[in-house]
Amino acid sequence: MNFAPSPPVKEADLLGAVDLDNPEHLQAVERIREAYSSLLADESRPHARCMFRSTDELPYSKETIRRALTALLEYCQGVRESRLLDARLRNPELVAVLQSTIAILDSFLDVPLTELPTDPAANLRVAAQVYSPGVEAPTDRSPDGAA
Repeated sequence: MNFAPSPPVKEADLLGAVDLDNPEHLQAVERIREAYSSLLADESRPHARCMFRSTDELPYSKETIRRALTALLEYCQGVRESRLLDARLRNPELVAVLQSTIAILDSFLDVPLTELPTDPAANLRVAAQVYSPGVEAPTDRSPDGAA
């Protein structure tokens, strides 16, 4: 009998549970981690100086990135097991890095890239409107009202 090889796992397939004992899942997790890390390290992007960025910049959906990094974090914390991952990944430094990079995902807003200002102060005002619609955004004025 000839069986066709199963297709490689695509990152979109990780919307289900990430199997840390599946080499293809681990390869997908690594591709996702690497692409997201590269994005965070890229200081040349227009929004790199801003607190908030558009989800349009992400290499994968927020949920896909979160699912992949959370699976890796859970292994590093000892919550999940894997016969394929190196036990040296279970260290507090990597846990802290993964927690931070997962938290940074929340700074990617569902705002079109073209509508998110690259000026840091204007960027914060738009983010305030996204998080608190109808609430007046902060201004650049000093407490005494002077510009």
